[in-house]
Amino acid sequence: MRMLSPFLPAFSRGMGVDLTTISLAVTASMGASAVGPFLAPIAERRGRRAGMLTGLLLFLFGVAVLIFWPSIQAFFLALFLINLGDNVYAPAAQAYLGDQTPYARRGTALAILELGWSLSFILTVPLVGLLIARFGWDSPFTAIAGAGIFMVLLFLRAVPKDDMPTLAVPMLSDLKTVLKHAPAIAGLMMGMIMLVGYTVFNLVFGVWMEDSYGLKITALGLAAAVMGFSELGGEGLAA
Repeated sequence: MRMLSPFLPAFSRGMGVDLTTISLAVTASMGASAVGPFLAPIAERRGRRAGMLTGLLLFLFGVAVLIFWPSIQAFFLALFLINLGDNVYAPAAQAYLGDQTPYARRGTALAILELGWSLSFILTVPLVGLLIARFGWDSPFTAIAGAGIFMVLLFLRAVPKDDMPTLAVPMLSDLKTVLKHAPAIAGLMMGMIMLVGYTVFNLVFGVWMEDSYGLKITALGLAAAVMGFSELGGEGLAA
C-alpha cells in the first residue's frame, strides 16, 4: 500500500493506462474497508491467530493475481484483495497483542506494531524504486510475494496459538451496537473523512513530485522516505 502513491505514474505507464484509471483502482480498493468488518470477526470466533492468517493469505492471493495476470483488471482485483487482507489482519494482530500484553504496556506494544507502516516507507519504498527502474513496473510484486510467503511460514512457526473464544460472537451484533451509539458514529465519520483526505493526497503526491521536479523513479522512492520519517515520529511519540 505504501508504494502506490510515489509510483502511480510508473504503474500507469507500465499498464498502458492513464492516471485517472489507475487512481480509480486505488480508490476502489478502499472499498475493502467496508467489507473488512464482516470478515474481521473471524478473530473473535476462531481465534486471533486464525484472523491474522486469513489476512495474510488474502494479501498473498492478491499479489499472486497480479503476478500471473499483469493487467489493469488484475490491478483492480489485486489492490482490493491486498487492502482487504490488511483490514482483516490488522484488527486481529492488535487484539492478539492486547491479549498477550499487560494493560500498562499495551499502548507501547501497539505503537511498535504500527512502526511497520513508517519503516516500510523508509526502508522498502526506495528499494521498490530500484526494482521498477531496473526490472519493470511489476517486479516489486514478485519480491513482495516472496517476502509474504516467508512471513507466512515464519508466522506459522513463531506465533503460538491463542485460546479459542469461550463465547461465540454473532457476526453483526457488535456492528449493531456501534450503529446505535452516536459517539461511535461520529468517530466513524471522522475516520472516513480523514481516509478520503489521505487517499486524495496519496493519489496526487507521486504525480506532482514527478511533474514539478522531474524526479526519476529511484529519486521518487527516496523522496517518499521523508514521509516515512514524519510518520515514524508520530508512532515513536505514541510508543
